[in-house]
Amino acid sequence: MKKSINKGFTLVEILVATAIFMVVMLSAMGGLIVASHASKKAKALQTAMDNVNSAMDEMSRNLRLGSNFSCLPSGGDCVPPNQQPGNSISFLPANSTLTNTFRLWPELAPGGTVHAVQKCDSVGACVYLTSPAINITDLRFIVRGSYLPPPNPAPNDLIQPSVFIMMKGTVSANGSLTNFALQTLASERDAE
Repeated sequence: MKKSINKGFTLVEILVATAIFMVVMLSAMGGLIVASHASKKAKALQTAMDNVNSAMDEMSRNLRLGSNFSCLPSGGDCVPPNQQPGNSISFLPANSTLTNTFRLWPELAPGGTVHAVQKCDSVGACVYLTSPAINITDLRFIVRGSYLPPPNPAPNDLIQPSVFIMMKGTVSANGSLTNFALQTLASERDAE
């Protein structure tokens, strides 16, 4: 007599296998969701830092091609120990006789007021260089070899005009704050 062998899984085996599969899938989905949130946060932070770098590049490019630097509010050469660095700078852009200014200025943002970098021309038209997601806490300009208007010009000034820019602040990306600090030196180039 032949024995009949039933091949297959019992109901208990199927339930155990399904439960194990569900636990593995839920763990994988949780990891995927966490990775997706981290990716979004990193992308938002990268976008904000790109904006900060763009503002710093805009300032250094304009100052490199400009002339007649003067720190504000103190004016003139802003090199310690003579004077404190200014938080604004005025200069003549390349091929222009109209003064421009870079300054730290309050800006309304969704979470309140933040401080942003502005570029202003001599007629008072200003443009924000940083987005509301960026709060600039410290912006300083240290000028060497600046233009001093008469009666105080230095006729034998051999110092290459340059501006040292320091910028500190925080970036808000998906609810978390990240601190940053940047600095660069822009040396005046001969426009001729």
